[in-house]
Amino acid sequence: TPLHSTTPSQLKEMAAHARHLGIKLHSHLSETVEYTDAAYGKFSSSPVEFCAEQGWIGSDVWFAHLVKLSQEEIQLLGESGTGIAHCPQSNG
Repeated sequence: TPLHSTTPSQLKEMAAHARHLGIKLHSHLSETVEYTDAAYGKFSSSPVEFCAEQGWIGSDVWFAHLVKLSQEEIQLLGESGTGIAHCPQSNG
């Protein structure tokens, strides 16, 4: 996931390279309260805000799970055209 698997500079580089090649971006995001807490603890931002800062939102991006979102995050995702896929069975 963007929060734990790589550095912010690597995320920016991956997004730029994927877009250059016409490849869409995908990751899991905001799966648990602990995930959200880790984002604030590590980067002082929500998971969605963190991804936005790295260029990881837009109509060529989609995230799985996203069960722990604020109204501001929902609005940011909607305005940017970022896709989401909920997984109610795995998160229920």
